Amino acid sequence: RCWYTGSRSSAASPASILQEAKVPASPLQSHDIAGVAEHLGQCRNIIVMVGAGLSVSAGIPDFRTPGTGLYSNLDKYKLPYPEAVFEMSYFRRYPNAFYALCKELWPGQYRPTAAHFFLTLLNRKGILR
Repeated sequence: RCWYTGSRSSAASPASILQEAKVPASPLQSHDIAGVAEHLGQCRNIIVMVGAGLSVSAGIPDFRTPGTGLYSNLDKYKLPYPEAVFEMSYFRRYPNAFYALCKELWPGQYRPTAAHFFLTLLNRKGILR
């Protein structure tokens, strides 16, 4: 862990702030794809934190972007509020909205992105945690 404990003046440069904060040196030999690939080749455990935005370039909408997000395009289901489509109590009374949405997002309608293939590769190598 890195903790910044020093005083920060407007004259301090980013390099001096990092040095004062005792930030460890980068584990990368270079900050390009080759450097990242070399470093990842030495890792035994990798944690990846992603959200719905990972799939946006495949054409799958995220949840909250106004106009294009999933929640913005649920009017046709006449939901009381967007999140209702994912709630069990609503599903028990009105399952058709959930099933219609599933049909729209069903696997096979979208092509995986490079990010999806990368996560699959990490998983197949047994290093994705």
